[in-house]
Amino acid sequence: MVKGSGEKEQLTEDPLIKTVDPEYFFDRYDMVKLINGVKRHLFMIVGISLFFSALGISLTYYYLTTYTAESIVLYQTENTQKLGETGFTFTAISLPTALDMIKIPSHLQAVKSILGLDLSVNELGKMIEVPIPRGESKLIRIVAVGDNPNLVVDIANTLARLAVKSSQEYERRQLIAAMESYRAKLEDVRQRLNLANQEIEKFKTKNQYFEMTADYTTLLHEYNQTRDALREAIVEYNSMLVEYENLRREFNSLPDRVAVTMESKGSPLQARIVSLQSALAEARTKFSDSNPKIKKLEDELDNLIRSGSEEDKGHQVFERNTLKEQLEVELMRMQGKVRSAQKKKQDLTARVADLEKSVAGLPKEQSSFSRLLHNKSILEDQIKELNSSLDQVQLMLNVPKGSLETYQFAEKAKPLKDSVLVKLLPFILLIFGIGAGVSTAFVIEMYDSRIWTPRQVMINYGPPCLMVFPALKSLAKDGADKKMLYFVRRLAERINQQLPGLTGSDEEQEPVTLSFISSISGEGKSMITRLLADYLSALHKKVLLVEADYRRNEYATEVDEKHASLEKYLHGKGKVSDLIIQGKPDCIVVADEDLQLKGLIQSTKMKKLMNELKKLYDVIIIDAPDIIENDYGPNLAALTDATVFVIGSPDVHQKVINAALIDLESYGVRPCGFILNKVYPVYIEDERIKMEMKQSRKGFLKQMLPWK
Repeated sequence: MVKGSGEKEQLTEDPLIKTVDPEYFFDRYDMVKLINGVKRHLFMIVGISLFFSALGISLTYYYLTTYTAESIVLYQTENTQKLGETGFTFTAISLPTALDMIKIPSHLQAVKSILGLDLSVNELGKMIEVPIPRGESKLIRIVAVGDNPNLVVDIANTLARLAVKSSQEYERRQLIAAMESYRAKLEDVRQRLNLANQEIEKFKTKNQYFEMTADYTTLLHEYNQTRDALREAIVEYNSMLVEYENLRREFNSLPDRVAVTMESKGSPLQARIVSLQSALAEARTKFSDSNPKIKKLEDELDNLIRSGSEEDKGHQVFERNTLKEQLEVELMRMQGKVRSAQKKKQDLTARVADLEKSVAGLPKEQSSFSRLLHNKSILEDQIKELNSSLDQVQLMLNVPKGSLETYQFAEKAKPLKDSVLVKLLPFILLIFGIGAGVSTAFVIEMYDSRIWTPRQVMINYGPPCLMVFPALKSLAKDGADKKMLYFVRRLAERINQQLPGLTGSDEEQEPVTLSFISSISGEGKSMITRLLADYLSALHKKVLLVEADYRRNEYATEVDEKHASLEKYLHGKGKVSDLIIQGKPDCIVVADEDLQLKGLIQSTKMKKLMNELKKLYDVIIIDAPDIIENDYGPNLAALTDATVFVIGSPDVHQKVINAALIDLESYGVRPCGFILNKVYPVYIEDERIKMEMKQSRKGFLKQMLPWK
C-alpha cells in the first residue's frame, strides 16, 4: 500500500490482478520469454533430435539391408470349363483360393526342405507376402523379404514353382477323374451299340425279304428334325410371350400425363425420379415382381416421391408421359416378335402334323427298322464324342497346365527401399526432431505458469516489476553483498522513485517504512531484505530490520538472553531498548512461533512501537513471513508505507501468487511492485544484468550453459 502523494496513488488505478482476454495470443504471453525459454530445454531438444536421428539411421539401415525379391505368376482363369459335348466339367481355382493356396503350410514346409532352411514354418511365412492384385490384373506377385539377398530370391522362385505345380496337380486330378468317367461311359455306350446291332440283325433275319427305300428313310429323318425344331419354337414363343405380357402390364399401369410442380420441373430430384421409373420399367420386363432388385428400385422411388410431395402441393402443370411413349414403341416391337414366333410355331406344328400322317401311313416294318437305325446312329455319335473327349483329356494330361502359370522369376534381390529419400532419412528426421523438440519446448513454456520476466508481470498484474535477481548458485552469506551489490543498488533506486527518502540524505525527510512479503517460504525474501538493509546502512542511514519471520535462515540475526524478541515484547516483557539488537543495521526479531502474534500485531502496543521506532530510524524494513503458510504477514504489511512482493520464479506458480495477492488485498495492502528472484539467466534480457552475472558466475561450464 502506497501512502502520501497523488503520484503514488496512481499505482492503484490498474487492478492488482489483470484479466487477460484469451482471444489475443500476444496479450497472454511474453513472446521473448517463450523464445528464450526454448534454450532452457536444450538438452531435451538435443535428446529428441538424437532420438529421431537414430530412428532415421535405423530405418535407413533396415531399408537398405533388408532385401526383397519378387516372382510373378499369371492367374489364367476363374470359370468352370466343359470338356467336349459329354457334359463333364471341371472347376478351376478361383483367384482368392489361389492367393490363399500359395502360402499354405505344406508349400512352406516344401520350400524349407528344398532349400534346407533352419527356420520354422511360421518364421518362413513372415518372410513371404502375397498381395492382392491391383484392379483387374491377373498377375500374382510372390514377394520374399529378408536380410540375405540370395536367399530371398531362392524362396520367391521356389514358392512360385510349387504354386504352379500345385495348380497343375489340382487340374491333373480332375482330368484323370474325367478320363475314368469317359471310359466308363464309352464302355456302356459300346455295350448298348452291340445290343442295337444284335436287334438289327434279328430284324433282318426275321424279315429276310424286307427292303428299306431311300424315300422312307428321308421321310423319317425329316420328321425327327421337324419335331425337334417345334420344341425349340415353343420355348422361344413362351419366353417372348412372358416378356411381352410383363411389358404390357407395366405400360397399362403408367398414366398418359404426369403432374409436375412448377418449382421442381427440370430439377435434379425430378430427373432422378424419371431415371428410376425408367430403370424400374426395364427391370420389370426382365425379372419377376419378387426380385430384390425391383424391390430396391421401388423403395428408392417411393422415398424420392415422398420427399418431393411437400413441394407438389402448390400449383401443378401436366406433361406427356415420355416414359409411356417409349414403352409403347418397345411394346409394338415386342408384339411383332411374339407374332413372328407364334407364326413359326404354327407352321412347324402344321408341318409335324403332316409328317405324322405320312409316317403313320408307312408299313409297320418300315417304322420299326427306322427306329432301330436311328437309335444306332445316336449311339455311334455318342461314341465319337466320347472318343474325342478322351483324346482331348489325354492331350491336356500330356501338356500340364493349371490355373497358375509362371510369368517371371526373380533374378536379383533389391533393397526394400532404395531411393534418395531413404538415404537422406537420418538428416530429414534430425531436422524433424529439432522441430519437434523446439515445438515441445515452446509448448512447455506456454503452459509454464511461473513468472520469469518483467513483461509477464506487466501482462498479469498492475504494479510494476522493480528488479530482477538472477539465480546464482553457491551464494554464501559472506560473499553475497559483493555479488549482489549491483542488483540491491538498482532495487533501492527503483523503490526510491516511489518512496523518496529511502536513499537520500535529507535530514528533514520523513522516516520510511518498507515491508517485503512473499507467497510461500523459500523465495529468497530474507536475503533481499538483509542485503537491502546492509546497503542502506552503508549509506549512513539509520536502518532497522525487523525479522518478523520466525523461521531462521543463514541471514537471520541470533537472539541472545540480553535482548527480547518481538513476540515477548508485545506480551509485555521488556522495554524498547531490550528489543533492539545493535548492529549495522539494527535488528528486531521474532524468535519463536506464536499463535497470538496476529492479534498482538493488530494491537495498540504495536502501533505505539512503530511510532517510537520511526523517531529513532530513517528506514524501517520489515521481513514479513509468507502469506500462504502464516496469517500475520499482511498485518505487518499494513503497518508500512509500501510493500514489495517477492516472487521466487522457480518456486511458486501463478495461481499461488494470485491467491496470496487476493489475500493481501483484502487487508487493504497493494504492493508497490514486484521482485523476481532466482530468475534463470536464460530469461534475462537486461544487458547490464547479464554483465553483472558474468562477473558473478565462474567456471567454463556455467559460461557455456546460460540456463544454469
